[in-house]
Amino acid sequence: MTALESAALEGSCLAAIEILQTAGIDNMFELESILSAMIRNDEVYANSAINKFSSKKLTEDFRHYSEILAAKYGEGAAVDLETGILKDRGTVGKLSNIRQTLLSKNRADAATLEGVAPRCIEPDDGLPRVVFTGYPRCGSTFSRQLFEIISTVSTGSDGLTALTADFALQAGGFRAEYATDYGSWIIKSHYPQEEGSTFNFKKLIAVVRNPYNCVESFLHLIGTGSHNLNIDLEAVDPALLTKICHDETKVWHHHY
Repeated sequence: MTALESAALEGSCLAAIEILQTAGIDNMFELESILSAMIRNDEVYANSAINKFSSKKLTEDFRHYSEILAAKYGEGAAVDLETGILKDRGTVGKLSNIRQTLLSKNRADAATLEGVAPRCIEPDDGLPRVVFTGYPRCGSTFSRQLFEIISTVSTGSDGLTALTADFALQAGGFRAEYATDYGSWIIKSHYPQEEGSTFNFKKLIAVVRNPYNCVESFLHLIGTGSHNLNIDLEAVDPALLTKICHDETKVWHHHY
């Protein structure tokens, strides 16, 4: 992108929203689709948080996505360019055995799960698939992290492969990001607010947060294309901000 090249010449990088403002693209989702493809194909450099981008390697923190994955998951780590799923999702465990350990009252059994990296499970393990869903920014990623720590089983998701914010989840340790198949027991979804891939499940957990906090946090997400950058809400036109909050509160209500 010309915007990234121009910034790189000046020794600087850009967040997704800054690219949007300088690249002449009207739609954030159009930009996300283009930028996502460039990231997966190692056509741009990204920082470790996957929220700043450059056409050049500005510092040691800026790497191609394949390098970021290799640093996290080991040499040779790669994603399927069509699905975005890691080709190697690590070790495979039997969920029924893990469940037995979780239900045990023996502290020695519990100790066997301490520090164990999340792993995938065998196909058709006999236990019901669980989906947990919530409006974006309700704490679903935080809950997902807790599920993985407690169960030591990788959580999947029906995340949208054209959103750069989800790259940060995969690069940050969610090994089964974008996967809804055999490898995961618990799957994160934002359905019906977002429509991802289709899959079957037997149980559902709804994650709920105060809608005003959700909507404010969601504004930061869509305004920056990142989970950890913020926009200046005071700089947003009050009438526009009020309209967005009213509209998104209705979406929140419909979601639940």
